[in-house]
Amino acid sequence: MKKISLRGISEILSEKELKNVIGGGSDGTSGTCGWRTTINGITWYNCGVSKEEAQYKAGMGSDGYWCCDSCSISTYC
Repeated sequence: MKKISLRGISEILSEKELKNVIGGGSDGTSGTCGWRTTINGITWYNCGVSKEEAQYKAGMGSDGYWCCDSCSISTYC
């Protein structure tokens, strides 16, 4: 199996392809979901989180959204 470094990954994959890469961490904190919400007029978002975190964070403010399978077509991931 050929190994590649993260430093050179952008030479192999386009930005759109990188957004479609699905992975998770062994530490239990990362995942394949994302969220976006507005709190006090400021829009917050994060991707690469667990489904539970995405649902919780999206519900913290107004206009909240979360995604898992559809994150590659969202405007925030």
